[in-house]
Amino acid sequence: MPCWTINTVSVEFSAKHVDLILKAAKSIGLSSYYNRESQTIYLDDQIVINLANRTAQVINDNFDMLNKLKRAYSATVIKIVAKKKKWAVQMVGGNGSNKMRIRRY
Repeated sequence: MPCWTINTVSVEFSAKHVDLILKAAKSIGLSSYYNRESQTIYLDDQIVINLANRTAQVINDNFDMLNKLKRAYSATVIKIVAKKKKWAVQMVGGNGSNKMRIRRY
């Protein structure tokens, strides 16, 4: 009888842009490895993202990290688009808030 267990759960993950996912992962302190052949991204032995199936496998019920990655991915996309459009992005709310204000100057 093993004294440890590993629980995995797979959820839908519809982000498609590899570079943005890797940039978002880096912004929250996750190391990453991308396997081009299998279209799979491995993040710190915690999350495995399969781009072909559009799923993310979470190891040991670490849903907080997946949610943090989703927020970081969204923020990364917004910042890149805002930069291209020459808009200013400002975080609104307290520390850890996911609200942004975008203004065009």
